[in-house]
Amino acid sequence: MKHKFLRQLFFTFLFLIFYLPVTIMAYGQESTNSAWKNSSSYDVLSQNSSSEELDLPSSSISVSGADSSTIMVGDSSNDQEILGEVVGVSNVEASTMADARISYSVGNIVDLTLALTLPTVDTINLTSDLDLGILGFAVTRDITINGDKNDGMGGRYTITYGNPLGTNNSTTRGIYYGASNITITYKNVNFGFESALGSNNKTNASNYYGIAPPGILTSGKKLVLENVGYYSDYGAEPLFLNGANETITFKGTNTFIMKGGTDSEEFAECANFIFEAGSTTTVTDSNTDQTGFIYAANGSLNMQIGAGASFNVTSNHDFLYTSGANPTISIGDGGSLNYIKTTAKSTGKFISQTDKNLTVGLGIGSKFDIQTQSVNQFANLTINQARDSEVVINSAVGDALNASTMATFNIDNASRLTLQGTTNSVVGNNAKFNFSTYSNGRQVMMFLLMHHLIHF
Repeated sequence: MKHKFLRQLFFTFLFLIFYLPVTIMAYGQESTNSAWKNSSSYDVLSQNSSSEELDLPSSSISVSGADSSTIMVGDSSNDQEILGEVVGVSNVEASTMADARISYSVGNIVDLTLALTLPTVDTINLTSDLDLGILGFAVTRDITINGDKNDGMGGRYTITYGNPLGTNNSTTRGIYYGASNITITYKNVNFGFESALGSNNKTNASNYYGIAPPGILTSGKKLVLENVGYYSDYGAEPLFLNGANETITFKGTNTFIMKGGTDSEEFAECANFIFEAGSTTTVTDSNTDQTGFIYAANGSLNMQIGAGASFNVTSNHDFLYTSGANPTISIGDGGSLNYIKTTAKSTGKFISQTDKNLTVGLGIGSKFDIQTQSVNQFANLTINQARDSEVVINSAVGDALNASTMATFNIDNASRLTLQGTTNSVVGNNAKFNFSTYSNGRQVMMFLLMHHLIHF
């Protein structure tokens, strides 16, 4: 068991007692692309309405529209449109723009801080790579961060973070949740550079609270990932949403490579996962700390893999370590879960604990394929196979299923059921096989396959 909960309480204590506002100063930068001309320094976290904080020339602000809902900030060569309360401008009423939402271009951490401060910004479009270092940027509303380079080649900008002096593990570093019941969405963005792997790099993507740390005493959070890459070999743990009702959703094509190293732990601490239809998520996990690939600390695993979606995992870890009693995996038509455990580290099983009741439901033409390093044991295992679906449970050592597992296979015109181990009693006497009415001879074929693999 890990002790991140105790560490969170410790960070909470420090936050409440010693927290001082982070101030980021920019000195004497003169640019025709900046809305903040004539200002030698400013505090981007300040929301003081005085125009002395941000010296804005009157020529750089214009208001248009009958309801004064559009504010143009900048010179004619590079206008930026900001809808909502503008820091440092006291003569604009935010109430006239309460329903407006905009995108905001961000090329550095000063821009990022400002974009997160402006209440009407709902999309941040990166215009360069961002190095967050050890700084923290609180998100207090739904926000989308898009790293698409728009170069016609699928290029993405990269966010890096970490402490060059050592560990960077904190719930309030990086882009973190500053409020409950909000959604952070990452699209077309990488975390860490793949080229930096292999050097135990402390500043590539280092924080075992992930790419969206939980902040202080937040709940009800959601994280959406669409076309995201993650590369880390120091503090490598990309995802941490461990509340009972918190959810991570995957869209598009996502790649995660975790290469071990200091403080490199699970792929995710979360109980609820959604892989949207047609998505592909591939994870290569060489981490050695902790037991599970997924750690569902506050509830039973609920994994939904949509139609045509695939979740492909190669891992040192057991697939699941959980406190929940009833993990469930649902795979839609044509979807797949493919899990290969590469070493006997931890227990070598699909689920670390032996007292869980696992239910797996497979849609038409879907696949559930798990390759483990030791005997899999559950209190109860229920697998429901639809037409043309495939199930493979293969143990490199011992039985596919421990003899004490109460296993039930409900088979409806399935394409394949393989239970394979290295002993003569692949599943033992507690397995039950229920067949629906079959067509095209499949019932006979299934019986022969079972006959050769199962010895009572």
